[in-house]
Amino acid sequence: MFFQQTTRNHPETARVEEIDPISASTLDPEVWLVDVREIRELTDPLGHVAGVRHVPMGAVGAAFAEVDRAQPIALICRSGGRSGAAARRLVAMGFERVYNVSGGMMGWNRAGLPVSHDATLGDVR
Repeated sequence: MFFQQTTRNHPETARVEEIDPISASTLDPEVWLVDVREIRELTDPLGHVAGVRHVPMGAVGAAFAEVDRAQPIALICRSGGRSGAAARRLVAMGFERVYNVSGGMMGWNRAGLPVSHDATLGDVR
């Protein structure tokens, strides 16, 4: 697995952990995988990870306001930029275990990992 800036269980020093798509595809099921792209992007040629939770970038703060700060969350977007920004926002909100999928769905596709183009998505609840 590829990890950077690893700091766990210390909210005062928590950082975003960058993980590659292959590592993201094997994360423990307790980790929520959240796609922060706009809804129209989820069915474009890059597709999305089957069963991913969807929270558009602009709604991250409100969507996660009531979520337990100990909930591990991995974020993905098209290339890793928006999800990185969203991940930094979650760390600033006090989340302890936050991952950014480096390369986003472009990297996911390059790695040959499975994608979906249907509209079945999970919610953050």
